[in-house]
Formats: sequence, structure tokens, C-alpha cells
Amino acid sequence: MRKAVCLILVIASVFLLAGCGPGTDDPNANGSSEPKVGGTLVIGDAWSVVTMDPALYNDDGSWHVVNNVFDALVDHNSKREVIPRLAESWDNPDNNTWIFHLRKDARWQDGNQVFAEGEGPEVTAEDVKYSIERILDPATRSGRLTLVNSVDKVEVLDEYTVKITTKEPDAFLLDNLTGVYVVNQKVIETLGAEEFARNPIGSGPFKLEEMKPDDYVSLVRNDDYYIKPNLDKIIIKPIPDQNAMLIALESGDVDAVAQIPQKDVERIESVSNLSVMKQSTAAYRYTAFNCENEPTSDPKFREAISMAIDMDGAVNAIFPPGMAERAYGPVCPNILGYDPSLEKYWEYNPEKAKQLLAELGWKDSDGDGILDKDGEELNLKILGPQDANRSKLSVIIATSLKDLGIKTDVQNLEWGTLLTEVDKGNFDMFILGGYSGANGMLFMFHSRNKGPNGNNALYENEQVDELLDRGIALVDPEEREPVWKQAQEIIVQDKPHMPAYHEYFFFAYNKKVHDYSGRFQFVTTENNVWLGESK
Repeated sequence: MRKAVCLILVIASVFLLAGCGPGTDDPNANGSSEPKVGGTLVIGDAWSVVTMDPALYNDDGSWHVVNNVFDALVDHNSKREVIPRLAESWDNPDNNTWIFHLRKDARWQDGNQVFAEGEGPEVTAEDVKYSIERILDPATRSGRLTLVNSVDKVEVLDEYTVKITTKEPDAFLLDNLTGVYVVNQKVIETLGAEEFARNPIGSGPFKLEEMKPDDYVSLVRNDDYYIKPNLDKIIIKPIPDQNAMLIALESGDVDAVAQIPQKDVERIESVSNLSVMKQSTAAYRYTAFNCENEPTSDPKFREAISMAIDMDGAVNAIFPPGMAERAYGPVCPNILGYDPSLEKYWEYNPEKAKQLLAELGWKDSDGDGILDKDGEELNLKILGPQDANRSKLSVIIATSLKDLGIKTDVQNLEWGTLLTEVDKGNFDMFILGGYSGANGMLFMFHSRNKGPNGNNALYENEQVDELLDRGIALVDPEEREPVWKQAQEIIVQDKPHMPAYHEYFFFAYNKKVHDYSGRFQFVTTENNVWLGESK
């Protein structure tokens, strides 16, 4: 069994290099001293919490809490390798079967509305089965559904052993399970789904103490966790303004921040009591079109808009050198399927853009400088987040379209509101990012994931679906890569997205913070964050 697990980990590390949570260059730079127990770690976060129900979240701010209150079967370390969590080991006897062996010292958090002090039951295979089946249940409307779409059935072999059988081989299942958190049926049925999302009870290293929306989330140590956390408490403060976040870090109001602007990296590195880490993988950022509603449902219209945007110039204007790379497709550098030859499909040519729009009937018929058709002016609603880089991108896009004679309604929204509007399809275009790992194309472009499950562009292409289905069944990365590249080339020609850039993130923290990887993982089998003397 040990050999089987090691082999799986090696294979996983080859093709599961990146995902929503980034790795870092030097996760243990401050981890050489003797760990100390106690203290409160204060983290500045760019995002607020939307929900704390592990089956419903689909955003970073919520994940930062969920990942500490709950446990998954497996986890990623800072190098993006799959490591044990609730599952001590696992077997993969054939391409469709996974057997997980649970640890016997994991318990549900107690001292709450459901489990009295000292009465938290063990986490069992029944909990795992319930959690996956809850996500699969259409009534749950889970944002995690795509992670387990391939699952055919979940069987309890004994109290600590669970068997997952897939409908077909799924090369990404082990990686996907890092984002599938185990919940307790009694907790949900006692509290009700809405209350559970506000006051979750999990089996993770920290318990929810208090949440004040858009102000802070307070987590306290779970003393019954199988790895005793060094920290007494974690406070996560949403600070969407990056300048305000840096001020909080430098003044000592927060001990670490989830992201710092690339332009400030050199300055923060020069501060004696602060450290800066660069993530080891890039994150995909893009502008998407609504592929179901006119006029953006027409690929020719999408091509015209893409020709009107000088994306190379935009990336160079937004980022200092070395902080981001121009994206020509949805697959990031160093990820299986990355294809720089796709550059040939992206031409900056405003005059040709005007010509294509004219062929579609969009002309300035009344001489007011605005393109119109059948008496209607061309006005595009563009949604985006409030972070500095993508806000700048929205301005550049709006300016370019104005020069072409297109009105725009640009709305840079608070994170939760943005996701809600995008999920409802209330846009012509939106600026977002994510799904930067090896299986990102499956989430973003397969028609079965249209809507909140990842394909927010509402894109559908039968040939792409077929290629993605074929690729996910190919466990061998060398066999999967040409299929992945073929699908990507079709997607790029259809243009549901205008790829913008692959962005590198930088994390900063006070040097009193030790064993910190830059991710919101404070207690794992490989690290346990602790606080030393103030620097």
C-alpha cells in the first residue's frame, strides 16, 4: 500500500501543479526556531466571505475560512503535491476505483449547538459518503459539483474505509478531492442549511468564533484536532483596498497579507521586519463574453471586440516587468497543455474590428460617433472586481471600445455581488480569473458546467465537450496533452474568453510569523504556523 500511495503522489505532482491556492518559493524561510504555542495571527485578505457551507462556496474569501474549519480527504502542500488529510492513505486498484483509509483520531468539533463539550463524535466513512452525495444532489445546487461529477457511487466498506467508484477514469479526481470538504449530516439537519452556512461546525483545526460580515472572521483553536494547532486564534480581516492592506501590514495592524501589488514588492522587501514570497505558479486572468445573449453570442462579434483591444499594451501598462505574462490561452505556463503558439489567433487591428462589426450591421448611421443597428446603440455591460489590476484592465477595455464607437457600462463590484451577477448571467462581458490548474479548461468550457460551476461564459461546443471528456479519462499526461491542446485551440478560435494575462502573486508577512506558506493553510501534516517575538 505504501508503494501505491507514493506512486500516486508522484503522478499527482506531475499534472496537478496549480489550482486556486498558489504555492510559494520559500514556505519555511522563518521555520528554523523552536515552535511556540499561543498567540493570535491577524491576516489581511483581499476578499470577504460569501458562504461557509463547503458545498456552496466558489470563491477565495470563503475558502480561506472553510479550509480551516473543515477537513478534506486530501490536501495540497505548498508545492502543489497531494498529501494526506482525513485520509491517511489510499489505493487506486484500477482506473475507476479509489479506496481511502481514514485516520481514527479525527472528531467533530464540540461545545456547540449540536455536540456538547466532550461529545464530538469521530469522523467516519459515512460522513464522507454523505458529503459527496450532498454535493451530487441537484437540490443542493453545489458550486463544488464539477469536482465530483465523475463519481458513480460512494460505498462505506467499514467505519474508516470508503470506496469511490467513477463512471469513467478521472485523471483529476484526487486533485479535485482537495476541494471537497467533509461535513456532518446531524449538524446540517439540526441547524438547517442556512444557519449552517453562517455558523459552520466542522472537523478542522479551527472553530468559528465569530463573523462580522465585511469586518472580520475570528477562528479559535480546536484543541481536539489530531494535530494540535500552535496558534490560539486567527483573525481574517477583509481589506479590498491594496494600499490600505499594505498600510495595515507596515503598521503592524495585520501580521500577514494574502496579496501585495506587484509594484510594491521591491519596497516591501526593503522593510527589515517583513518578508515577501512569490508564488510558484501563475494565475489566469481573462475577459469573458456572454455566449448565450446577443450580440456577444456571435463568434464574429467576439472576434471583432478582441481585435479592438491592445492586450499586449494593456499588460505592459498594468504590470512591472516580470510580474505577469501575456496570456494567449487559458492554460498557464508550466501547466500541461500550455501552448504559446496560440498567439497567432490574437490580432490587434481596430480597423478590421470596425469592418467585422459593419458586416454584422453595426454602423454609425446617424453620425453621433456611436455604432447602432436597427435603431439601437451598441452598449456593452462589463462587470469586474475592484482589485487594482483588473480595474485598470476594465478602463483600458472601455476606452478601446469607446474609440471604436461602442458605449460601455463598466461596473467594478464588491466580490460577492460580482459573483452573484455573473452567476445570474447579468452581463455582456465580465473580467475574472481562476481555474488555473491542470483541469481548469474542464471547469471553464465544458457545457455541463455552464453557470456557477465554472463556465460562466455560458459557452457550448460539442467538439470541445468531446475532447475534454476524452482528456479527463486519460490518466497518462503524455496521452492527455495533445487532446488538451486540441480542445484549447478550438476554444481560442471560438473566443468565449479574451485571455489577458497570467499573473504572479506575492505574499508578505511579518518575520515573527513562522512555518507560513503564504496560503490559508495554517495546520497541515507538513506545517503548523506559530508566532515568535515581534520584529
